[in-house]
Amino acid sequence: MTSISGTHWLDYDIRDLTMSKVLAKQVRERPDKIYIRTTGGETMTYAETDVATNRIVNWLRSHGVSDDTHVAVMMENSSAGLLTMIALAKAGLVGVPINVNARGPQLTHYLNLSDASWIVADAPFAGQIAEIAGEVPKLDTVILWGESVTVPGVRRTLDLAEWRSGSAAPFENDSRHSDLAFILFTSGTTGLSKGVMFNQSRTFLWDEGVVSDLDVGGGDTYFAVTPLSHASGLFSGAFMMMAVGGTIAIAPRFSASRFWDEARATGATFTTLLGAMVGFLESVPPTDGDADNPMRLISAGPYPATWQSFEERFGLKLVSGYGLSDHSSCTKLPIDAPPEKRGSAGKPIASYEMLIVDEEDMPVAPGVIGECLLRGRFPWRASMGYYKQPEAVLEARRNEWFHTGDSGYLDADGYFWYVGRKKDAIRRRGENISSFEVEQFVAMHPDVEQVAAYPLAAELSEDEVAVSIVTTSAALDAPGLIRFCIEKMPDYMVPRFVHLTAELPRNLNQRVEKFRLVQWCNENRAELWDREEDPALRRRARAKPPG
Repeated sequence: MTSISGTHWLDYDIRDLTMSKVLAKQVRERPDKIYIRTTGGETMTYAETDVATNRIVNWLRSHGVSDDTHVAVMMENSSAGLLTMIALAKAGLVGVPINVNARGPQLTHYLNLSDASWIVADAPFAGQIAEIAGEVPKLDTVILWGESVTVPGVRRTLDLAEWRSGSAAPFENDSRHSDLAFILFTSGTTGLSKGVMFNQSRTFLWDEGVVSDLDVGGGDTYFAVTPLSHASGLFSGAFMMMAVGGTIAIAPRFSASRFWDEARATGATFTTLLGAMVGFLESVPPTDGDADNPMRLISAGPYPATWQSFEERFGLKLVSGYGLSDHSSCTKLPIDAPPEKRGSAGKPIASYEMLIVDEEDMPVAPGVIGECLLRGRFPWRASMGYYKQPEAVLEARRNEWFHTGDSGYLDADGYFWYVGRKKDAIRRRGENISSFEVEQFVAMHPDVEQVAAYPLAAELSEDEVAVSIVTTSAALDAPGLIRFCIEKMPDYMVPRFVHLTAELPRNLNQRVEKFRLVQWCNENRAELWDREEDPALRRRARAKPPG
């Protein structure tokens, strides 16, 4: 394990963890090593990355970008997108990575809350920007990559391809490790996203356990299949690889059918898979060559129950961890974790403390579920808070601990077991029901491929348990599912409402957007199956077992 201190990380002084200094270090030590590799065959060395980002910065400055400019980046995973974000941090500007699926009120919210006055985007997203330009008063400049078009409603539209005309000369940079570098939006699976602030050093330290506990280093290639608008792709992937002198392999998006061919082509040794991605890989028909790949580690969240067969099939180790962009990535499941600990998020890494508390912020015993609280052991081991949302900062950082809003427990050996979002709990007639536990029970049905559980208001605004189901069999119907649930679950947890659907709405990180399901169900109640309308299955008191 890597030693830690309050002033140093690896061979860096914390004060030298700025984009400008970290990239300069790699250029001095390994100028010809490939830093960026894409699935399309493009490569860039550290030296070439340095020159390209100098050109982008100088080109932006020639068009009037100032030190206090907030620049949104709305681009698919690509070398151009990554170079843009490196250049913004290198120049000491504030980058605002944006989910490319954002549009309408959500995109308006992102741009207004972050004070973005410039936006760099792939040309196909120009229409989404034009739709809301009139509702974002500060939006001045749109820079497009891939096609030169005009975006109505803004002062000017520029062509990012012209960055190559920018000067390659180094520029003055007095950025400090404590300066704001990025505003990254939370996933927004339960409502409006908050803008999390990251200073320069946090962009490298956010997932330091990858190095200290998983032994990832300069010989590794991280495969970015999650969006670079998310902390796992940008910080755990691209910037962590820069810090250790490794390589970042970029795929435009996750593809189960192409994943292993792309991993082999890029030499990828490590990646992060979120949501249903592991299941998608398992669903691809096996071949004799599945284990013939360079991948040695996959960090999976959630951790699959089929971990053993997955590891054997693909010849690698599955690890896991717990983290959130609001604070840090603070636990790691060891590579050699015993079987009974698989499914946990591992133990807190050396830089962090974790506490599980009840509703009064009082610590609970091992094995007792409560809210997860976090605290860094040293300064600069946490995100800076929420941009322009001081009330949310005060709410989250009370009693000298960061309140994650996540429920879980620490076992007797110090392993953290995630249960679910505290706000994702369903309160039904005095009972607190974990959506996560409902999903675990329902997923036991052999014909259930995907499930999401959430509260749905019924009579007198009472919350009831609702589930949306993607099934693998046309024979599965709602009554059959509920009969299965009655045999497996406590009666108070058995869903009342069932929604059969072809797919669950997900964000780019493959997390289910439950607020969209709630909205759809409220608008389409007639299409839901309601247990209370079935005389044979209506909820009733179940007789206690004899004895």
